[in-house]
Amino acid sequence: MSKAAVYRVQLDDVPELTEEELRIAISGNLVSDEDTIINHVGLFPSCYSAKEESVALVKFTNTPKFLSSLVKNPDDSRTISLSNGVSAEFDRKFNGFTPVNRPDEAEGIEADIIAISGIGGHAYGSWAYSQDGTTFMWIQDALPKMFPHCRIMLYGYESKLDSVSTNRISDYCAGLQEHLNLVRKSEEERTRPVIFISHSFGGIIAANTLIQAQLGFDRAFYNAMDAFFFFGTPHKGLSVQEILDMLVDPNHPRVDLLGQIDSKNKFLGDQLRNFKNVLGDRKVTSFYETKLTRKLVKVSGDDGRWSRSGPYLELSSQENSLLGLNDALEKKISVDEDHSNMVKFKSRRVAAYRSLVDALKDVLPEAQERVLGRTGTFRVDS
Repeated sequence: MSKAAVYRVQLDDVPELTEEELRIAISGNLVSDEDTIINHVGLFPSCYSAKEESVALVKFTNTPKFLSSLVKNPDDSRTISLSNGVSAEFDRKFNGFTPVNRPDEAEGIEADIIAISGIGGHAYGSWAYSQDGTTFMWIQDALPKMFPHCRIMLYGYESKLDSVSTNRISDYCAGLQEHLNLVRKSEEERTRPVIFISHSFGGIIAANTLIQAQLGFDRAFYNAMDAFFFFGTPHKGLSVQEILDMLVDPNHPRVDLLGQIDSKNKFLGDQLRNFKNVLGDRKVTSFYETKLTRKLVKVSGDDGRWSRSGPYLELSSQENSLLGLNDALEKKISVDEDHSNMVKFKSRRVAAYRSLVDALKDVLPEAQERVLGRTGTFRVDS
């Protein structure tokens, strides 16, 4: 059975290129004896430089031969000259911001909606449901149709569990803020509401970013963050033993980060208290899983792969996934899935997707008014 593959393509200075022209140009790199089909091409202005750069998301039924090197080395990118002479950089890592829509700017952009996946996840793949060579990724395939006046972006970072990255939570927040400064430069952009949709550890990054903006006296950015949609975010930490077992080496660079999110450490408990202190009038919707998740176990063989095929365990309980605010301040929604699959909606008809859309519709109409009205300060515990 073929495995659907999605690649990001970054293009320079091609303002007149259409999606169909890009599809034809990429098809020119397919060889005659392969069965790869391009299912979809989405072409959008770059978040960083909309007038000079474009970004495409290309869905293949499986990875084409000309990109096979990126399967073996997923952290790399490959730049090729397409059949129309355009230079295109392909990658599957999706670090930084990736646009998934072309917002209708005629009436102004209402908000920036930013999706942040969890540790061990992927900026695109964590939200995608794939089956029989096709992929439904609701943030790209459904959400823009509901909110055409919002700029919707994926945020990717070094999230691999076995990475040699020494990043701690504050480093991830600093990285997010740096990228936000690059894509929100004008006065209009800096006062535009920011809405976070985050899964698992992605919610830890989003919450800490609000705290750091307040502590760093970045008043414009602090005011702009207006709503948080948390999916299975372990606000009080989680058991990290299964990840430590996977890393083996007690001195692995990831050990420091795991110590921060360990439920035995008070770090996240302190962050939760500080987040609630600086939350103010911002809107919160918390989704929690109702199914257990399988434990990580090593796959037999020599490739060192791990998969969630072990005994069932509870990664983030209902209590752990909620801020503990009253119902007027925090909307609480159950999702009949496990921790990984709770954000892989199979269709627009999934109840959790419908609930998210309804909550966004409640948040957006007065978001700009709330942002412009924020002038007070909020206490952060030392």
